[in-house]
Amino acid sequence: MERPLLINLSDSLYVAIGEAAQINYSRMKLNSYGSHTLQADIEGEVTFDHPFVSPWRFVMAGKTAGEILENNYLVLNLNEPNKIADTSWMKPGKVIRDLTLTTEGGKAYIDFAVKHNIQYVIESAGWYGNEFTKEADASTVTVDPERSTGPLDMPEVIRYGKEQGVDIMVYVNRNQLEKQLDDILPLYRSWGIKGIKYGFVRTGDQYWTNWMHEAVRKAADYEMVLSIHDDYRPVGYSRTYPNLMTMEGIRGDEESPSNEQTLMTMFTRMIAGAGTIPSVILHQGLPKKWVPMRHNWQKPFAYIAPCCGCIGMTDRKPQLWIVVVQGGQNPLLRKCPNWSFLITYRPFGTISKCFTQK
Repeated sequence: MERPLLINLSDSLYVAIGEAAQINYSRMKLNSYGSHTLQADIEGEVTFDHPFVSPWRFVMAGKTAGEILENNYLVLNLNEPNKIADTSWMKPGKVIRDLTLTTEGGKAYIDFAVKHNIQYVIESAGWYGNEFTKEADASTVTVDPERSTGPLDMPEVIRYGKEQGVDIMVYVNRNQLEKQLDDILPLYRSWGIKGIKYGFVRTGDQYWTNWMHEAVRKAADYEMVLSIHDDYRPVGYSRTYPNLMTMEGIRGDEESPSNEQTLMTMFTRMIAGAGTIPSVILHQGLPKKWVPMRHNWQKPFAYIAPCCGCIGMTDRKPQLWIVVVQGGQNPLLRKCPNWSFLITYRPFGTISKCFTQK
């Protein structure tokens, strides 16, 4: 079982079991033995040839699940204090993901970000080629033709973003991170990139957990803010290296969770710390790997569907804006009245549709 594990013991007692400061140690998970017994198991052997500090294992208790969530600063406090002397370059904020992978599309996203007070635009997977091949080179701008027809002038997008006060981030898959990290960090800084999303990282055992946190420290040396995608679980390291701003480790659109699971996530996964959840609504005509699902979100909330680059914002009253993407063309921003849910198409290059509330 995953941690943090939230358990409802009675109407007025909730407990959460978790792990903090797991920096260079194998990850803990929980196994059930019988009806009233849990055992902590670690993912792989742990070896040191010098003195070391093991992770914290904690049990939190509260009258409600919300009370535990309100006190999740415990996870941060079990980590060492901030080690970055000058944090003035770190800018927290909102991010919108550019899936057009074109110069015109990138600029359109920047314009949208300016209008809606979004601080970052991230160039998504495919900007340097097919992320799942080891041949792809994250030091070059070589758009994957399966994702976009391009062209993408990265320096021009970065320049335009700087002119408009919007910073640019990029996504990089582990296939490239593991062999190119030391080269791309100084390169990206010279380009003017302000952050990276580490994609599909390997963590869990001691080696890759240590590698991951070393990669966080290296990014700080080059003044890069970070988001981590996929297998990483937060352990409070953002206190020690606050350039690690957010991470997934959540069952998002890639596994099509139910509404119940999505809402439950706020009171389970978020106990561990900040996270992003890419929930998206899919259509029955999609490939089977993208299972249909529907979220009837309440109107006052902002809606973000990163898989299609869609974002719902509120100006003076609740509104839904969607980005209609056709091939490698410019995104078209369109407002939907009386919205309740959104249908988005995968793969790339098809059209998003808006449906009104009945």
